[in-house]
Amino acid sequence: MPFPDGRSLDEVLDGRAPDLIRSLLRPLTTEGVAETAFDGGVLYTGTLKSAQTDPLELGFGKLHLPGVTSGIGFRLALFDDPRGRWHLDLLPDRLSLALDDLHAADLIPEQGTMPRRLVRRLTDTQVVITGEAVLRLARASASDGVVVLFVDHASSSDPLAATGPVVSLRCTPPHFYLGGSQFALTVSDLIFDASPDVTPAFITAQGQGPEWMGLAIAEATFFAPPNAIGQGGFSAGLRNLLLGAPRGIQGELEVQWGRSPLAPSTFTFVQDGQGPTGATADRVVALTGGQDRPVGMAVAIQAASPPEGSWSVIWRWPDGTTSEGANGAGQVRHGQILRAVPQEVLPSGRRLTHPEISFRFVSQGDAPQIGVTAGGVAVDRVVQVSGPDQALAGLVLRAGSTAPQPGAFAWHLSDEAPAIAGASLTLSAAMIADAAPTGHVILRETDAQGRVRQARLRLDRVQGKPLLIGTESGVIDGAAPAAPLALQGVEDSFDLTDFHASGAMRQSGAQARADAARPSGVDVPAGVLAQVTLAEPLPPLPVEHDRHVQVRFQFANGIPAGWGEMRPARAEPTASSGALATQIRAWAANYPGATFLAIGRCDDLGSDDLNKTLARSRLATVLDILSNPPAGSGQAAIEASQITHWGEQEAPGGGGHIPPLASDERAADRLIELTDDFLASPHV
Repeated sequence: MPFPDGRSLDEVLDGRAPDLIRSLLRPLTTEGVAETAFDGGVLYTGTLKSAQTDPLELGFGKLHLPGVTSGIGFRLALFDDPRGRWHLDLLPDRLSLALDDLHAADLIPEQGTMPRRLVRRLTDTQVVITGEAVLRLARASASDGVVVLFVDHASSSDPLAATGPVVSLRCTPPHFYLGGSQFALTVSDLIFDASPDVTPAFITAQGQGPEWMGLAIAEATFFAPPNAIGQGGFSAGLRNLLLGAPRGIQGELEVQWGRSPLAPSTFTFVQDGQGPTGATADRVVALTGGQDRPVGMAVAIQAASPPEGSWSVIWRWPDGTTSEGANGAGQVRHGQILRAVPQEVLPSGRRLTHPEISFRFVSQGDAPQIGVTAGGVAVDRVVQVSGPDQALAGLVLRAGSTAPQPGAFAWHLSDEAPAIAGASLTLSAAMIADAAPTGHVILRETDAQGRVRQARLRLDRVQGKPLLIGTESGVIDGAAPAAPLALQGVEDSFDLTDFHASGAMRQSGAQARADAARPSGVDVPAGVLAQVTLAEPLPPLPVEHDRHVQVRFQFANGIPAGWGEMRPARAEPTASSGALATQIRAWAANYPGATFLAIGRCDDLGSDDLNKTLARSRLATVLDILSNPPAGSGQAAIEASQITHWGEQEAPGGGGHIPPLASDERAADRLIELTDDFLASPHV
């Protein structure tokens, strides 16, 4: 049976944790707990709250756990065998560590003979390392100790999944100086993997298997002080660096010595045998195909021959392959990047390396746009929606075309999910229940030539929090959509094209900055997706307890008349008989796999035999509603084995306590209760 709200986790574990862990858990109380059985145990989910408000002082910085006071999600898995086995997952929005000895900087791209460099910021100087992981406390059996580790989001949602300590980290901003020195770094996407069984996709893409363990860095650049080494400056970059086992160290090294970069116009591109094309000044190459299919791309360097020797280029393709020569060929898709390192090959065989230049491939035509209708208000250009399940269910997503001739729209609840055709999509409770804690809804628009453009919306299920809608115009309160909410600052900046194309959150070199003069509160460069924090977090959404509902009936018969005082959280106070039946089944669908208790009630008027018959009649009406949805309604039947039931005057099967009629129930005279608060049986 789900434990009641306000109970300490220390009490819930009931002595299963050692004293140190119990002291850490004692301040955390539970709210909105739900229970689900799995093969070999029970999984509890809900929200934890604590009175702790200040960050933890670590001596070298401050550790923040956003959401602890307003509530963070948790999962507690209790296993049947071996005795005493359990694990507790804490699901903070993110882990945040502010470091004292780093100073934020801005990246200045290479210009002429001056290589890329960093400039120390005068404001917004703090550097924060943020983490995306699940903090797990686990005990293998009653005789084992409790271990603390990080696990990745995907495996944590399955109590039986193989996992291990895995955490993804980012530096925000990614550019910074080391204290007051002139030495600086750019660091993007660090992954620590100490699990022999689970390895993130970024590492497997570098040719490693699940057994790999170590530290991975997507990209890092070291900047020396001006003229520290030679003339014109010096920087060295590492990409896809893996430090671990097996295979030791692997990655790519690039050095810039103040040599002039080549202009984008010195490269030509030919896609799928069509005529040659070039890149724009900001190194974007237009693709004529759709976003959903790969394109064969040939590329060549057309620069005038150097004074001595010839040109050669190291071509680094998006799929990880590398080729070398004046020409190259490979496969590219929308949003991907080709990196080229030009080299002067001298007659002696010596090579003079020029700065790397990168080209992004973008399908022609604007992507479709996703809008959301919340609270009867239409919100446009939405990229993220977050909130509790009951607030997400019922949201209407709207498709908008930016093409001269709109195409056909299709929605996908994941990249590989089947298409749901239509210009709008209503998120049902079942869709939300099946969604990952952090997932995506993809909108694809197909034009008359069969080309596909897509947009993506990030969907975050965060229990006990308010409904928030992230748009190009700012963050909107979903409960009262109006002007954007005030922002505290910008946490990070990501590449918007990558996000829409693949869902990747790749840090962008261009950084969004807080700007109170703008209505949105933030200045976001073109092609950038900003992650922000609110100035004054909204109060947590009240947990709506609708596990116990009441159906009101007409006097002296079994015809439903509407809801009683206790109704589902999203149900209208008044409803016709047909609408009421639909709402009852929709309410039950919010608790997949649950065991339901239905009690037929009546009043104290009339004989006992009459009231027994009346209670059974009302009970039969509700049982029929639950078990026999109309054909074509799309609603599922509740199996008879899932429903325990009796009339008010009858003793419950197996004995037990019958909840007495409250004064307001007596006044209603005609009620039936459906609840899960029955004996000690597990219910959702």
